[in-house]
Amino acid sequence: MFEKKLVQKLIFDKEEIETLIQENYSCIYRYCFYQVRNREVAQDITQDEFLKFIKEMDRYKEYGKLK
Repeated sequence: MFEKKLVQKLIFDKEEIETLIQENYSCIYRYCFYQVRNREVAQDITQDEFLKFIKEMDRYKEYGKLK
């Protein structure tokens, strides 16, 4: 599982982060869109959540799926 390796290594490699985002963006976006029913707002929320995750990655504790 790519996500688990990335979080465990805590490597902030640009390519690995881009892969993480590409693999999970659509799922996170769909959830946000379902909640707010607005494309632009859902995109903003999705981007904000990825930024928060990357910023706080060193504090992440695995309790289940990364999503």
